[in-house]
Amino acid sequence: MNTVSTTARQFNAAVISKSELFTLGIRQILRNQLGAASVCIFSAPEKLGMVHASGQESIDIVIIDDDALSRGKAPYHWLNSFEGLKQAGIIILSGSYSLAEVTEKLRKGAKACVGKHMPLELLHEAITSVLNGECWVEEDLRHHYSLPDKRRYGGVMIPEIVQFNILTAAEKTVIRKLLQGMTVTDIANKTCRSVKTISSQKQSAMRKLQVNSIVELYRTFSKVAAN
Repeated sequence: MNTVSTTARQFNAAVISKSELFTLGIRQILRNQLGAASVCIFSAPEKLGMVHASGQESIDIVIIDDDALSRGKAPYHWLNSFEGLKQAGIIILSGSYSLAEVTEKLRKGAKACVGKHMPLELLHEAITSVLNGECWVEEDLRHHYSLPDKRRYGGVMIPEIVQFNILTAAEKTVIRKLLQGMTVTDIANKTCRSVKTISSQKQSAMRKLQVNSIVELYRTFSKVAAN
């Protein structure tokens, strides 16, 4: 006989997904296993925002199927624009589950990222962790988030080495050579690439690393890039 696992407090949840199969399984976990006071289902983030714009009901957990998000959009930003949603813990259901993908979602404000290929028991575990004020990642990736030299992003500590690994191989090469004192022109000549290409890779890498100058880049990532 299965026992019902409930949280220590009542909570309200919202699910954003275009898939009826996903929402059925998630609703069962939230209602039957965790004892959610309410579970609202939406097909798009904007609909959740409009319904709760008045702030009459707070939402504690928002579970988002990444297929329901516009490409490149960070759910963290629009959630914070609505009263009643600002304190919600965001859990992303993701079709891809690489270290870089998970780190990027955490950096943008999610508290947990669960792969769609994973059993629903792990979603249960992630929801419980977020309700307890903790972040959650799958066990195989967990050790990456307990390394030294961490930076804070959206309430979660992200090791610099994990953030650096978001970069493409070409972007890493450019950053390493910049940290060696080379100019964009020097790197272009050395790698037989155009100045425009190297400049674009530099700008993309610095945007991903969230640094605004070479000085800041050197201060934050010189040790990581040297490895």
